[in-house]
Amino acid sequence: MKFVKWITLTPAEREAVGGGSQRQSGIAYQFKEHCFTAMLPNGEECMVSYTRYAVRFHSLEFSAPLCQKIGYEGELSGIQAVEEKGKELAPQAFRMAQQDEQKQMRRKTPPQGVALKSIGEPQLRNQSAERQAGYYAVCIRHVSGTLVPKGVLYEDPNKACEELASGVHDRVQLHGEQRLVVGLCCRYAKRWQEPKLLALPAKPPEPAESPKSPARRTRKTPQT
Repeated sequence: MKFVKWITLTPAEREAVGGGSQRQSGIAYQFKEHCFTAMLPNGEECMVSYTRYAVRFHSLEFSAPLCQKIGYEGELSGIQAVEEKGKELAPQAFRMAQQDEQKQMRRKTPPQGVALKSIGEPQLRNQSAERQAGYYAVCIRHVSGTLVPKGVLYEDPNKACEELASGVHDRVQLHGEQRLVVGLCCRYAKRWQEPKLLALPAKPPEPAESPKSPARRTRKTPQT
């Protein structure tokens, strides 16, 4: 009969293989997983799942709508430090998700599970869709949902949001339920769409109401 032989490792060796003592620098590591929420740059909350693989190697996974995982090498001493690191990395995860969305918009074919019929009729020619794919711009959103670009094309979505908020389009005449929004050009759909992720507030400004002229008072003529 064979017996398992136990090998005694030094503290440095245990740390190298992901073990280590339960207490290092006076700090107890009593958890390996933790879930919490972090505020995103757009003001929404996102669930974050934390996993500790070793004393100095950690993983923070941001759930939908980001669906991003970031590894961190360093010491995180306790739950509070983990949550602070998650809040610190939230903008980075948000930008990574935006880049993934841009990459999807530059595809020639739709992603798996996306039906072109559900998107709507193409509104751009192949060359225009290919040239503008993945770029952001201020657009007029019509009642039908169609987006027509009015501003400059930007690689950075924040630039389009800043243009919308700057007031440069305040004189654009909007009719009915038309609104100014930030759009993102999709190559495989051959049309402009509203992006799912915008870091800066891009609330469409309400159309200005035309000032009403004061009612004219008629003067009665005295009867003779």
